[in-house]
Amino acid sequence: MRFIKLPDRLLPALVQSEGVDLTEAAAYHSEGYIGSGVRVGVIDVGFAGLSSAISRGELPDNVVEIDCTGATCAPGIFTSETSPHGTAVAEIIYDMAPGALLYLIKVWDTLDLEGAADPIGGGRGTKR
Repeated sequence: MRFIKLPDRLLPALVQSEGVDLTEAAAYHSEGYIGSGVRVGVIDVGFAGLSSAISRGELPDNVVEIDCTGATCAPGIFTSETSPHGTAVAEIIYDMAPGALLYLIKVWDTLDLEGAADPIGGGRGTKR
């Protein structure tokens, strides 16, 4: 039996976190464990408010933005976003590991996920 269907559309889940307080990460931070030398990928459907979060210091200005919503993953600047979910997730990670380099990777559907992990290892993307 064969059939064709459109790829499943990804939908963000609601995230509300008190990250550092709940995990007592401040104790690790005070010992110098801040994620330096670590790369973290956030794969999500949207990064609305990213520029504002960077301006407010809620995210660092060296995030790497990669758009995997086309035929291939390519460097991108996220300016016309509608979902803030990815930005919120990145803010939580930045609170937990302020020294880590964040790769923000936008996907639209399940097909986009195939190439989404590759840019992290290959170092492609645009740093802000």
